[in-house]
Amino acid sequence: MSQESLHPQLSSIEIETELKKAGLRPTVQRCIISDYVLNHAEHPSVETIKTWVDKHYTGISLATVYNTVHALESAGLVHAIRFDHSDKVFYDTNTTLHHHFLDEKTGELIDIDPDKIEVNAKLPEGMSINEISVLIRGERA
Repeated sequence: MSQESLHPQLSSIEIETELKKAGLRPTVQRCIISDYVLNHAEHPSVETIKTWVDKHYTGISLATVYNTVHALESAGLVHAIRFDHSDKVFYDTNTTLHHHFLDEKTGELIDIDPDKIEVNAKLPEGMSINEISVLIRGERA
């Protein structure tokens, strides 16, 4: 389940439109960050985004990275993933229902199709399920 098959790439104009819908001016810096997150990165953290930005551009602050990914999240273009074992937040452009496999050796986070995992939750009376999110931890062979 690769990112490209799930999420078509957005053009520069589409990125600008989405930023405007999120209430942000589509500055050059925000468009650069958004293009990387939405079209090229797979489950990036703010730190990963900032490292990429610093390698390719100058003058983009960490605050701009944070503000941009928060705006993308508010716009529904990315979903923030938080794990108990880490303070890092990972951003996922696949906003459809799916699960994750965390390769504990490499730290890679891999999307898993929900049809590949069976969940049979039997909750006590009076409880209802809003969402099921499965994280499988292990190592790739």
